Amino acid sequence: MSKDTRTSTIVAANLEVMTTAQATSYLQITPNTLKSWRIKGCGPACSTMGRILRYRRTDFDAFLQEMQDKNKQAKFAIAVSNKK
Repeated sequence: MSKDTRTSTIVAANLEVMTTAQATSYLQITPNTLKSWRIKGCGPACSTMGRILRYRRTDFDAFLQEMQDKNKQAKFAIAVSNKK
């Protein structure tokens, strides 16, 4: 199997792996923001290969969905508390 075929298989399986630069571009944030989230343990999951960091697009999509759900929950809690 050629390298191109393996890459296509990974992308087709929705397991695209991104570098830090690609990840920050995907979320439209700075590398420092992503690093801060990683250090605090509140950002998307990442994998390390030695000192190299990689991110899966599926992990970013799950992270974004989780943040959207948390925002909805917070807005709901505020709306409920304002009705009292």
